[in-house]
Amino acid sequence: MNSLKIIRERKKLSLSQLAAKASIPIHLLVEYDEGRKPIPQSHLRMLAKALWVTAEEIEAAPLPPVRRPSEPVSKPAAEMELARGPSGGTGVPSGGLVTSPAPAGGWLPSSTEGATPEVRERSRTAESKAKARSSAPPSLITDGQVNEIGRLGGILGIDENAIAARLGKPPVELSRMEARQFIGLLRREIVDKGLSLRSQKSIRESPDFEPRFLEEQLREASTLAFTMFDGQKFSGVISGFDPYTITIKDSNTGEEIVLRKLAMMYYKKVKG
Repeated sequence: MNSLKIIRERKKLSLSQLAAKASIPIHLLVEYDEGRKPIPQSHLRMLAKALWVTAEEIEAAPLPPVRRPSEPVSKPAAEMELARGPSGGTGVPSGGLVTSPAPAGGWLPSSTEGATPEVRERSRTAESKAKARSSAPPSLITDGQVNEIGRLGGILGIDENAIAARLGKPPVELSRMEARQFIGLLRREIVDKGLSLRSQKSIRESPDFEPRFLEEQLREASTLAFTMFDGQKFSGVISGFDPYTITIKDSNTGEEIVLRKLAMMYYKKVKG
């Protein structure tokens, strides 16, 4: 048993989002997440980097939930006396504190007093929506914003660790608004330094050429080297591809790895 699921949920990542960030096939990630299969060291390192935790934290067995004994909730006698009053209604408790008497019908006046049922219902609906908006958590950063931060960081020559140091937290923990502001800051910095906002073209940016290139590498069982936006590097023999991913057999471990094209900075053929 491991703590992968607990950490993933704490980071507010779905299985598909974590599979994409860690470049691990989702069917394997499901088995790791449910504790049905041990996590190999190569995938453990990838998961730790994607989640910004240590491998030991993922491997640790989850702690059992803490159960606290329930305590009966009872009102103090003074409060009960204050609520009832000496004669059963709101009145004067024994301490002498005078409270405002409730209206005869037992109801409390409100801003919709005397309004029609339709108006009262609209008022209640508006109040409910306002409470929901005030209590809703901020929207999390999108995959596109994560990739854009990585791309702009690459132009400036700063890696993900340096970006996290500037932010005070990993980019994946930013809100959507914070990410938008930071992207604007990076773009202004690029312009101020006289650099181009367009990153250098790579093979993957040529859609007409790429399928033919990959078909040729697949036939020749070529080894490709990949550099990702988050700084990770992979190399292996290509075993398949589609419009969104490239699958390789890792040169070091022999494991099959699925890499998302949107997460790639560039890739190239390794000369044999």
